[in-house]
Parts: sequence; structure tokens; C-alpha cells
Amino acid sequence: MFDFTDLAFMTGIVMALSEMFKRFGVSPKFIPVLNLLLGIVAGMVYVSPQDTKTAVLSGIVIGLTSSGLYSGTKNISQGLQENK
Repeated sequence: MFDFTDLAFMTGIVMALSEMFKRFGVSPKFIPVLNLLLGIVAGMVYVSPQDTKTAVLSGIVIGLTSSGLYSGTKNISQGLQENK
């Protein structure tokens, strides 16, 4: 079984991978979909490979959390740049 630190760890990994894909030319408007797909893959491979339902739900949580953190970080950095 997994715990919430696994979800937090995988959220960071998914965010790093999506940032890498963005730097390789993936359009930023596709990052949320990419986060969701990467999250589901992470759930299937790492979090709960034996239980498909739990793995997919965990992956969705990981992907949506990654998208929220990505969006929040982007909005904060844009706000800081506008205030300069």
C-alpha cells in the first residue's frame, strides 16, 4: 500500500517531467493534459501496480495536483514580473 508521501513525491516528479517536456517544445496549453497522463502512468507503475482502480485514481490526483501547482507557480511568477 502507499501513503500520502508517495503521492507528494510523484507530484514533484510529474511536475519536473512536464517542465522538461515544455522546454522540449510542448505547448504550455497541453501541460495539464500531459500532467494527467503522466500522473496516471505514475499511479500505475509506482503507487499501486496491483490495484488498477486505486492506481488510476491516485494518478488522477497526482496529475491534477501537478497542474494546480504548475498553474499557481506560473501565476505567482507572472505577478512578480509585472510588479517590477
